[in-house]
Amino acid sequence: MASCSNSRAPWMEPQFSWWALQRRVELTMEIIVAILAV
Repeated sequence: MASCSNSRAPWMEPQFSWWALQRRVELTMEIIVAILAV
């Protein structure tokens, strides 16, 4: 996807970091809700 993926790792990209952070927050919230639901 990224053209500069050869020089830097994908998770070092600002956009990827923001996207990963959002996904992590969503997954964390889902896990918390699932635990609280049980």
